[in-house]
Amino acid sequence: MESTHSYDDQLGETESSPDDSLSESLILELGGSGAVKATDLEFEQLIRENQLEESDVAAPGLEVLPPDQSAGMNEWYMYGVELIRRASWQSAPAAFEHAISADTEQSTVRSARVMACLGYTLMKSGRPEESIPQYRAALERVPDMAGAHTGLAAATLQVDDQVAAMEAFAEAIRVVTRSVPLHFNYGNLLAAAGRHDEAKAAFFAALALDQQHLPSLINLGVLHAKQGRLDDAIDAFTRACKMPGQKRRAQFNMGLVLGRLKRWGEAIQVLRVLMDDYPDATRPRILAARVLRCASRGLEAIEILDNYMEWPSRRAPACELLGLVHHDLGNSDQAMAFWREALAADPSFVRVHVHIARARLCDGEITEADVAIQAAIELRPERAASWTVSGQIDFARDRFDRAIKSLERAIELNPKDAEAQYWLGRSHLSKGSMIGALRQCEQLEAMCPKLAARLRARVY
Repeated sequence: MESTHSYDDQLGETESSPDDSLSESLILELGGSGAVKATDLEFEQLIRENQLEESDVAAPGLEVLPPDQSAGMNEWYMYGVELIRRASWQSAPAAFEHAISADTEQSTVRSARVMACLGYTLMKSGRPEESIPQYRAALERVPDMAGAHTGLAAATLQVDDQVAAMEAFAEAIRVVTRSVPLHFNYGNLLAAAGRHDEAKAAFFAALALDQQHLPSLINLGVLHAKQGRLDDAIDAFTRACKMPGQKRRAQFNMGLVLGRLKRWGEAIQVLRVLMDDYPDATRPRILAARVLRCASRGLEAIEILDNYMEWPSRRAPACELLGLVHHDLGNSDQAMAFWREALAADPSFVRVHVHIARARLCDGEITEADVAIQAAIELRPERAASWTVSGQIDFARDRFDRAIKSLERAIELNPKDAEAQYWLGRSHLSKGSMIGALRQCEQLEAMCPKLAARLRARVY
C-alpha cells in the first residue's frame, strides 16, 4: 500500500477547483418595467381612440369629482380615464368597477375596454394578481385588444408566474408586432427557462426593431457566452460598449469572457476602464483581481483589493481572493488569516471552507481539513467540489471505501469533474482493484489526458 503521509507528493498532483479563479457570473439585463412601459403606451392609444368628447375631460389643474352613484357607464369610464391621466392609481379601480356595474347593455367592445382599464389600474396600483382575470375577461370579448395583451403580459411577469408569462408574451407579440420591450422581456423569460436559442431569437427580434437597444445586445452576448460561443459574445459586447447609455454590464461581461479566453491583458484593460468610470463599484474590482491572479500578477491583484475593508457587501469575496493570492505566493499564514476573515463576514461561504480544507490537507493537518470540508458539505451537500476534497482527505487517511463513496458522489453531481475521476482511480488502485483504476483511466482520456497519463503511469 502506498504511503499517504506527504500530501505534496501524493495528493498535490491535481489542480484546485476552477471556481477558485474566474468564479464571477455573467450579468443579464433585466427589464420587467419595460413590459409595463409597453402597456402604458398601448393604454394611451386605447384611451385616445375611445374617449368621448374633449369637453367631458377635466382640465389638468382642476379638481375632479366623481359622478353620482346613479351615473351611467360612460360617466364612470371618463372619470376613470381622468384618474389614469392624473396617475391616481389607488382611486381609479373603483371608477371602472362602477362603470362595469353600470353597463346594462353589456356591449362587447365597450365592456372589454372597461375591463381592460380596470386590469390596468389594478396592476398600476400594485395588485397585479387581481388585474389578470380582468385582462383575460377583456380578451375573451375582444381577442386582439393590444392594451389587454401587453397588460396581461406585464401582470403575469409581476406575479412571477413564468409559464403564464411566457404564454402571455408570446400572444402579445403576435398582436403587438413592433414592441421592443415585449421581445426583450420575452427573451428574458425564455433565457430563465433555459431555452437559449429561442431567447436569442427574441433578442434578435428586438434588435431588428431597434439596433441601439443596449439591453438586448448585452443579453444576446450573455447567451452566446453561456453556449460557449465566446467569440460571438465578444462581438456582441464590443458593439454594446460602443453604444450610448450605461455600458457597465457590457464592460463587466466582456472582461469576464476575455478572461475565460485567457486574453488577460485585454480583460484587464476593459476592467480598468470600468473601474475608472465607476470607482465605487466593487464587483469589477473583484473580477479584475481574479484575472490578475490567473495571469500570475498577484501583487497587482492585492493592490486592487487594497480597500476591501470599505466594501461591506463584497468583503467576504475580497478576503477569499486575497487568501488565494497569498496562498499562490506561498504566504500560507496570511492566506489562512484572510480566509478566517472571509468566514467571519460570511460563515456560509462554502468555497472558503473548501480552500481551508485543501490548504490544511496540503500542510498535513488532516483533522482540521476534515472539519473544514464537513462544514462545506453540511452547508451545500449538492456541491461536487466539496465531495472531491472529502474523498482526497479520506484517501490521505487510508479510508479508501469512504473515499470511493465521496468521489462517486462528486462524479454523480458533476460528471465532468476530472479531479474526482483521478482520485477515484487512485482509490480503486490502493484497494487493489486494477479494473476500477483502468475504468477511470478510460473516463479521463477524453476529459483530461494529462490526468489520465498520470493515473495510467501508476497502474503500470
